[in-house]
Parts: sequence; C-alpha cells; structure tokens
Amino acid sequence: MLGRALRISVCRNTGQDVIKAISFILVILAVLLAARFLRPDPRGLGTHTQLFLPPCSFQVVTGLPCPACGLTTSFAYMARGELRPALASNLLGPPLFTGALLFLLYQAGVLVFRKHLECDWSVRTMSLLALAVVLVMALYGAWRIVMLKRP
Repeated sequence: MLGRALRISVCRNTGQDVIKAISFILVILAVLLAARFLRPDPRGLGTHTQLFLPPCSFQVVTGLPCPACGLTTSFAYMARGELRPALASNLLGPPLFTGALLFLLYQAGVLVFRKHLECDWSVRTMSLLALAVVLVMALYGAWRIVMLKRP
C-alpha cells in the first residue's frame, strides 16, 4: 500500500536544488556545531538555556519533563560520542542526531553527484508519517512520566 503511495526517482539538480542542499548543510552544521560547543547539563536537561532559551514551560508548570526535555543535552552528548548519557537524557536524541548526520551526508552527495532523490508523497502517506511522529513523541512522553512516578 505504501509502495503505491510513494514513488522515488533520481533527478538532475537544478540551481534551486543546489541552493536547498547548501541551506540544509549550513543549518545541520550549525546545529551539530552548537551541540558540540554546548556543555551538557549533568541533570540531563536544561542545556538549551545556554542558548538563551527559556526553561521548558511544561516542566515549569507540571514539574514533569515533556517529550522534548533533554534533547539538546542528548545532542551535546552525542556530539562528544557519549551514547549512554545521551540516551539517559532523551531516548529520541541519538536517533535524531544520527538522522541529522545521515541527512547531512545525503545533502553533501546531492552537491557532489549533482543528482537528488525526488519523492512523490501522497497526502495519505504524509499524514501517516506525521501521525507516527506525534504518537512516538506522545508515547515517549507518557513513558517518561510513568517511569518518574515509580517508587
């Protein structure tokens, strides 16, 4: 069913594709370099405040971590090659960090090989993917809260 909903083809780059690839590379490099230069908060969350961002509103109000709490800390640990504390900070951090690295490599390949993959996503496929992301985040957030409430 998803096979019919998703068609992938290899296409030659246009000027716009090159600009997009360079933009993605710059943004990903900025995120990864920022993660490397941040000092991971030993509490497992709060590292983002070094970027002059406010504390998590959900945690301030409820005293509980939201699904994204600890992501910046997790990225900071991953940028140092420290998987265990990265996983302890936020389980979703290492897969997201790895995905960012892979996407960076893909975008570099777009520039080097002058070709890119073009996907023809159906609305249904995009909706299912978006729903899956929301469900994973919600389930992870609920799991974190349950695990914190355990004696």
